[in-house]
Order: sequence, then structure tokens, then C-alpha cells
Amino acid sequence: APSGKELKSNIWLTHIPKCGGSSIIDALRDFSENNYTLLRYEWVGTKCVKFIRPDNTYLITNHYNPLPNDYQNFVKIAIIRNPLDRFISTYNFTRLRDDFKFDYSLKRWLGQKKYLAWSFPLVDALNYYSEVDKSIEEWVEILDYIYDVKEQDKLLDYLDLWVGGKLKREKTNVTQDNWNPKLPYLQKHQLTDKDLDKIYRTDFMKKDCEQYKVLKEHGKNKFNNKS
Repeated sequence: APSGKELKSNIWLTHIPKCGGSSIIDALRDFSENNYTLLRYEWVGTKCVKFIRPDNTYLITNHYNPLPNDYQNFVKIAIIRNPLDRFISTYNFTRLRDDFKFDYSLKRWLGQKKYLAWSFPLVDALNYYSEVDKSIEEWVEILDYIYDVKEQDKLLDYLDLWVGGKLKREKTNVTQDNWNPKLPYLQKHQLTDKDLDKIYRTDFMKKDCEQYKVLKEHGKNKFNNKS
């Protein structure tokens, strides 16, 4: 279990796109709205949100929030995801947005680069907005917890202790829930060997697979060491 000192610390939780971060944010927001004396939240600019406890310690999260300069004073958490699952989720999600054409086939979508704005490889996302880019080896040393998105309940268990109550465990911002029924929703089993070959040949997937393998391996070690 986390130490008492750790549970009194600030938390930096990075929100890598398409890694389940919205569910964590909404769980914290729902808790704060119902238990405002234990937790309140405020937006920091347009990119970050703070969840603040009565003693003014806080958790800061959302897309691309930079690692604090005094990060030694924070518990640092990242959520990662299987690259192919993340890629498919990004493809489906971006097709729902107004700035993407709904009739994009996978072939056409791979041929244009707009998707890169939504789905950086994992370490590129961690470095976004940082003053100095860090290597994957440096991130492994910096991060205290590295959870796979499939371990989300373990992260919620940790945050339950931090907030002093139970958080709701509902997945939110799930693409299927927002899907336009007139559009075909891409699922993994529908991909052909040719599709997979094209996907895995992209620079994004090459980097993401390499980075996921390293972070996943060290994520298990880090979590087990703290359990």
C-alpha cells in the first residue's frame, strides 16, 4: 500500500490521448461535486484541471500538462495503452470530429498526417510542453507509477485512498457511445493482414510499440514494488 507520506503528496497525472484519462478525470470530478468539502476542482487555463484537497495538496491532470519543475515533490503517474488498441481508438475518434471527413477509409486516413496531432507516441506525449525532452529511460526513473489502461481499477484504488472516499468506476468518452450509426465503426477483428502491415509500418506505430514495451515492463515492476 502507498505510504502515509505519499498519500499526503501532490499528484501529477499525465493524460496521454486515448489512454482512458477522461474516465479518471470524470470520476474525480463527480466525487468533488458530491463531496466538495473533501475535494474541489478548478481549471488551470484551458488545458489542465486541479483537484484540490482541504490541506491544499492537489492532483493536476489533463492532456499534455507539463511535468512540474519541482516534480520531486509530486507522485508521478502515467497511463499507457496497447499501441494497436490506441491506434484504432484514435482512428475512430478523429473521424467523429468536425475537422475530419467522415468518409475517410483507413487507407486514406493513413495517407494524411492529421491523426498525429491526436496521438503522439507515448514518450512524445509525455514530453509535450516540456522545456527539455526526456528519454524513455529518464521517464522510467521519474515516474512512480505506470499503469496499463487495463489496470485502471488499480489506479482508482490508489486514488480512493488519496481522496478519502470511493470514486465512481464508469468509463466515459468511449467512442462507441458517441458513434454516428451511419458510419462503420472499425474494430480490431475487421483488420486484414494488409491493413495491419500498413499500420505497423507507420512511424507512429514503430515508436509507440517500442516505447510501450519498455514502459509496460517497468510499469509492472514499479507497481509491484509499491504494492
